[in-house]
Amino acid sequence: MDTTRFDWEAVVHRDFDFDLDEPGRRSGAALDALRADLGVTGPEPGGIHVGDWADRLGGLLTAGLPALLRRLDHPDAAVRRILAVALAYVDGPVPPELETRSRSEPDPPTRLGLLVALGRHVGAPYLRDRMADGPVDALGAALALLLHMPQEADGAVVEALTLCGGGEAGAALAELAWSDPEWQGPPPAGPVDAVASWLHPTPALCSAWLALMLSRLAEGALDPAAARVLVEAAGRLYASDRERYGAHASAVASLLGHHDPALRRAAAAGGHQLTAHDGYAEALLRALDDPDVSGRALELLVHRGDPRCVPALARSIRHGDVPAFLLGRADVFAGRLWPDVRARLAEEPPPSETAALLAGTARWPGGEQAVPEVAATLERLHGRIASRPDPAFDELEAASAACGFLGRRGLHDDRALAVLRRVAAGADLETGLAAVHALMGLGEPADEEIVDLLLDVLARSPAGARAGRAAGRRGWRFDSNAAAWLGRLGPRARRAVPALRALRDAAGAAGTARVAAAEALWRVTGDTTEALPVLRAYASGQGDAAAHARYAIQRIEPPEPPRHG
Repeated sequence: MDTTRFDWEAVVHRDFDFDLDEPGRRSGAALDALRADLGVTGPEPGGIHVGDWADRLGGLLTAGLPALLRRLDHPDAAVRRILAVALAYVDGPVPPELETRSRSEPDPPTRLGLLVALGRHVGAPYLRDRMADGPVDALGAALALLLHMPQEADGAVVEALTLCGGGEAGAALAELAWSDPEWQGPPPAGPVDAVASWLHPTPALCSAWLALMLSRLAEGALDPAAARVLVEAAGRLYASDRERYGAHASAVASLLGHHDPALRRAAAAGGHQLTAHDGYAEALLRALDDPDVSGRALELLVHRGDPRCVPALARSIRHGDVPAFLLGRADVFAGRLWPDVRARLAEEPPPSETAALLAGTARWPGGEQAVPEVAATLERLHGRIASRPDPAFDELEAASAACGFLGRRGLHDDRALAVLRRVAAGADLETGLAAVHALMGLGEPADEEIVDLLLDVLARSPAGARAGRAAGRRGWRFDSNAAAWLGRLGPRARRAVPALRALRDAAGAAGTARVAAAEALWRVTGDTTEALPVLRAYASGQGDAAAHARYAIQRIEPPEPPRHG
């Protein structure tokens, strides 16, 4: 009875992702060539479908183990390499040819892969003996011990695992599917990442290996291209047990002061899980003066919530080079930073920077103090936008952000309200709608004003208020938005019904506008007959109007719940 079995669990849970199509074109092409040579067309009979890659590997067993072993003499090294990987997942009686070929195979990557495959069938003494047969065999045997007998892994095994970082052994592992460069990255990062992932389930072994690798990295004995992988591995270990693995955080902290800028960049780039370590934080503070890593160091200190970063963050605001996402994370420091934000806004920075400042501080507490500067900013931007036939994207973005800010923080301020009203009635419909949206925050007392403004948009939008501009910077049509916002007011917008009916029935109007008007009429009047004929006419089509129509119909006529019993 054939007891050979394909270990698909190891493929999808240990070595490759679930539902992976292939780790890379190199590996996929080699596997296809091997399957074609064997005449294999389907997956393993009776196997569990877990994804294309696992199915294609497991399907090799349909050719039978003897046929697979005969392909160890295939003239194409790429085919023999993928065969060695496939054999690493075959459970069953060990054929003598596998052990013999693992010694005589001339191609180092294939030989390494065959040793990994032997780990399922031989004992620890055999693998320890093979570790003395040169770097490639040492790494292959060490990997076999790690994957199949981790309890047997000692210092010699950990030492052999460091060979993944370069030389003949690292180059051999880089040629196998486990380290396909499209999957793991180019060598040495790919092979190092593969070994790090295999070590992850055994933290003690991973820690011992990582200590050696970080030491060699600092000494210059390891390619800096592997640094990012090692820094991230250190972060994972430290996050799992800060007390036990704090030494790795210290080692990464020391790299922040290394003479090699590549190592400094890696120590900062991959350090997001190390920020709780005081020594790493101290190194980040020193790195604020390092132009190679200062931006990332500031980001990590903000993430830590370290108040010592505030002076650097304030300088970055004043210099105009702080990104919006970083400001968004600095809300805990808002009280100390608002003066710098206000001062920078008063200096009339470029629109792109203005938009970043307003977006980044949108959720900061205490924003009411910046209303005067934001109102002045909006007034200035409105003037620039109104003077140009085709406003720049950044100007429109900044004006929209200013309207949003004032809608949240400035509706109590007379000057801010005056500016919003001028913009809402201005020549540019896009910024006008942003201002209307802000004014809607005034609630029911402003209903008459809001309805007038939105009706004005509908009256002007067929011509776009300017030739060629019927939609905003992100593609939203002005008439569609105006209609939708009237619908949001519900029965309070009843006097807009004639204009909405006119838009709904306008044969020359855009489909999205007609659909928006139809839905708005239902919301305002409560009468489904105002909406459903037009919505159903569009719902059977394709595109944005059809999708919106189908969604609106579901709201107007929600499907009945299934009946049971």
